[in-house]
Amino acid sequence: MKKRILIGIPAYNEERSIESVVMSALSQKGNFDRRIAVFSDGSRDKSVEIIKNIKNKYVEVIESKKQVGKTAAIKALISKAKTEKYSFLVILDADLQIKSNLIVSKLFKKITANNQLIAVSGFAKPIKAENLAQKIGQLGFYVWEDMVQKAKVDQMFFRSSDPVIILRIADFPEARIKKYNYMHDEFYYLYAKSLGKRIGFEKGAVVYFSLPANLKDYVKQMSRYLSRHISDQELDFLPNKRPHFTVVQKIRTLMIYFNKDLIVSLAYLLVQVYVHLVSFISPRKIGGSWSQISSTK
Repeated sequence: MKKRILIGIPAYNEERSIESVVMSALSQKGNFDRRIAVFSDGSRDKSVEIIKNIKNKYVEVIESKKQVGKTAAIKALISKAKTEKYSFLVILDADLQIKSNLIVSKLFKKITANNQLIAVSGFAKPIKAENLAQKIGQLGFYVWEDMVQKAKVDQMFFRSSDPVIILRIADFPEARIKKYNYMHDEFYYLYAKSLGKRIGFEKGAVVYFSLPANLKDYVKQMSRYLSRHISDQELDFLPNKRPHFTVVQKIRTLMIYFNKDLIVSLAYLLVQVYVHLVSFISPRKIGGSWSQISSTK
C-alpha cells in the first residue's frame, strides 16, 4: 500500500509564483499517493483565485481570512495531515522555483529509510545573481555554505531549513507542538533532539529561491535572519545548545572570496557591518506573524 503524502504550501500574497509551485507539486513522481493543500495566510492579492482556477481534484486551498503567520499555517497543515491520515507532510515555500519532479521522491526515500528521522530538509539554492544587491546575497550564501560544510557534528543544526522539508506526522502530535510559536529552520533540529531523534538532509532535493533585488530588501532579510527567533518560554522546552559560527570563522571564510571578487566582497562586508549595527540598536521583537518583504524576496 502506498504511503500518503500531503504537500503543504503556506502562501501570503504569492500571485506571481503560486501557480508554478502548485503545478510543480502536481508533477512530482514517486511511489506514494500525494495531495496538495495551499494555506492562504490572509492573502490580499489574487493568490486564492489563481489556485481555484487550477481545477484539479488533487489541489485544495485553505483560506485564513486574517494573517496568522507561517507557524500557524504549518500547524494547520499538520492538523489536516493527521486528521486525513497522511503519513508525511512536505512543506514547500510558495515562492520557489522547482526544476525537478523528483524532489518529493528524494525526501520521501531519505525519511523512510530511517525511523529515527523526524524530518528531512532539501537544499534551497539562490537563482543566479543579476545585479550588485543579488551578487552580495549570493556571496553571503556561498560564505555560509562553506562554513556549514565544515561544521561537522553541528552541520545538521544549520541544515534544518523549511523552504523544502518533509515531516513525519507521527512525531508532531498537536498536544506537543501547540506550545511553540516558532516552527522554522533551527526549530526542527532542536525539536528532534528534545525527542531523542534526528533530522536529515537530502542534498539532491534542490529547489531555487530568488535573491532580494535591491539593497533595502537585502538588509531587511538579513535583519530577520539575525533576529532572535525563539522566546524565553520556548527555551524551556528545547535543548539549550545552539551552535554558532565565530567572527573568526566568518572572516577566514570571507577572505577566500576577496581573492575572487574584491568589489562584491567589500560590499558584502560593509552591508554586514551595517546590518549588525541596525540589529543591535533596534532588535526585532519575537512574534508569530510573517515578516514579509514588500517588493522582492
